[in-house]
Amino acid sequence: LSPVLQQNDIAIERQRYELHWTRLSSPRQLLKEATPLQK
Repeated sequence: LSPVLQQNDIAIERQRYELHWTRLSSPRQLLKEATPLQK
């Protein structure tokens, strides 16, 4: 059970990490797209 639980924890952490960075990158991409319109 231990190795399986460890793999599940790693998968969950990886999903959290990817979600965190997609949230961070999305506003930056929106800003990059909106900046030319503002100028």
